[in-house]
Amino acid sequence: MGNIRKVSVIGAGNMGGAIAIGMAAGGTVLPSDIVVTAGHQLSIDRVRAAYQEITGFTDNSMAVRGADLVILAVKPRQLPDVVSEIREAVDYGSTVIASVVAGVVFEDLYGMFGRMPDTPMYRIIPNTAISRLKSTTFIASDRDVPVISEQIDTIFRSMGDVIWTDERMLSCGMSLASCGIAYAFRYLDAAIRGGMALGFSEVESSRAVLSTMEGALAILKQGGTTPRQEILKVATPGGYTARGLQTMDDKGFDDAVHSALRSSAG
Repeated sequence: MGNIRKVSVIGAGNMGGAIAIGMAAGGTVLPSDIVVTAGHQLSIDRVRAAYQEITGFTDNSMAVRGADLVILAVKPRQLPDVVSEIREAVDYGSTVIASVVAGVVFEDLYGMFGRMPDTPMYRIIPNTAISRLKSTTFIASDRDVPVISEQIDTIFRSMGDVIWTDERMLSCGMSLASCGIAYAFRYLDAAIRGGMALGFSEVESSRAVLSTMEGALAILKQGGTTPRQEILKVATPGGYTARGLQTMDDKGFDDAVHSALRSSAG
């Protein structure tokens, strides 16, 4: 196959829509070469509100014709019906198929399509920050074809960080980054509400918590240190920070985080 130019995203929901918007913003795929589909025009309009050049269809089979890359971004229960709609329209000799559908392995995809495509297949696990070009995306392929994988890498690296891994590790990557972004939001929400309980307004508390998080990330990214090292710098024995950290330990903070990761990893 040639270069990946035209990309069809099947399913313009929260994740599919975020991918389409991120691709357009990332610059490696022209907005005019992006097609999205949805069961309802409202979902398509939401994506096109960001980039009018993106094309929208409610017909999945029409959307995949002539596509260099088809990204399946529907719910797991919807996938068999969606594949049955596009199965006869896909050019298996040149179209690359990628799935962001959680829990659906390559063997499942082969069964749904009725064959192994001539080009490699990819399973891709991003998170919703992909629309802001800040996703952490895990990718696995069913076979090694560097010329195609390099293009996939370029597209998704324009939307954040990319970690290539084995298919067996994708569920763990999903837990750490795709589900993990919700866990990060959960901490931020708890901290903001905690600030309000201390007497700050919601605006003041949000401002303090978000700025503090930005500062913490800047220290780690620019200083080349680890969270544990930075904790030790500020947690003076017997001090206020150490007291708060001890309370986190007493309440099972680490255990709760680790249990959530294990639970969402399946």
